[in-house]
Amino acid sequence: MRAYNKIIFIIVGIVLLVTSIYFIGFWIDIPKVSLWLRETTENNQEWLRYLGFVSMILIGLVGLVLVALGIFRPITRPKLVLTDSNGRLEVPQHVLEKNLKYKLAEKYNVIAPVVGIKLQRNQKAKVKIKVEATKNQNVEQLANQINEFVIDYLSSQLDLKVVKPVTQITPVNRSRPVNVI
Repeated sequence: MRAYNKIIFIIVGIVLLVTSIYFIGFWIDIPKVSLWLRETTENNQEWLRYLGFVSMILIGLVGLVLVALGIFRPITRPKLVLTDSNGRLEVPQHVLEKNLKYKLAEKYNVIAPVVGIKLQRNQKAKVKIKVEATKNQNVEQLANQINEFVIDYLSSQLDLKVVKPVTQITPVNRSRPVNVI
């Protein structure tokens, strides 16, 4: 998750939690909040209070989920930034994915590779790969080789630490047209 999305999630979640506590104060005795609510409300329509209570519990749960997402989801970045004494180079995520896709097709002779890279803070990346393999290839051995290649390639070429390389291999689907890369 990008940093500005995390900030928006946290702010919206806090607003929803405060609103929820405000309306739950009508039902449950919260010190100072409930007293203030009773003093300020003149409307004694019982059905409206029930409707508000149920809706505020739902809003409070949504706020709690948003705050949890904002806090615990890792920050992702759209570009890899490489800096050294010569300057700064920004490599977009889709370029890394396409480069790795070509390398896998060239080295392991797999069909229709799909590569997804999520760049995180501190030069870390999560990589997910989906490929199709022919029946004569050992699937488990091929998956291990691809995972090792991805870790070695990204760490040696781009100084990225691969956190979770995941490779999904399926048999070739002959009814689907093959894209040549």
